[in-house]
Amino acid sequence: MTGKRNYCGIFVVFIIAVSMMGCRGEKKSTGNDSGYTQYEQALTNKDTTAVMNLVESFMQYVEVGKCAEAASMLYQSDPDDKYGECNLLENDELQEVTTFLKQITIKKHRIDYIKFNEVYDNEVKCTAIIEEAHDGMPEISTVFYFKPVDYLGHWVLCLLNSRDGDRRTIQGHDND
Repeated sequence: MTGKRNYCGIFVVFIIAVSMMGCRGEKKSTGNDSGYTQYEQALTNKDTTAVMNLVESFMQYVEVGKCAEAASMLYQSDPDDKYGECNLLENDELQEVTTFLKQITIKKHRIDYIKFNEVYDNEVKCTAIIEEAHDGMPEISTVFYFKPVDYLGHWVLCLLNSRDGDRRTIQGHDND
């Protein structure tokens, strides 16, 4: 009888071990297998279009030399108060951005990506072309990182400002 008990015990241990090994590789379903945040799933094409239109308007103003108009489109948000109020730039900040934009001549641009994550944490990478590639010379360009914020049901455009604590949403895409 001890032999049967040992075999039964070994058999039970074997079954438990196999069951545990099988469960180890399984992933619990969270109901969101898409990899998108709940916020991203709630967005529509209308949101993407609104953000693209803001960036396009900003860049088109800069390309035709209307730098003050471009700068006046920008808002600032407090990175420490994620759901706080978005405000237009203060006069000194507006002047600083306008002066910066006047210093570069942008011929055209391209939107490299838009990444939605949360109301306060979205990112648009836009390459501004200063000189197109020609005669074996590579393109001369710079990059703008915009931070579109869904504020009170409509989109406003902020620039990422690392001096004030803003952080990029997507890391490692500097050389795309």
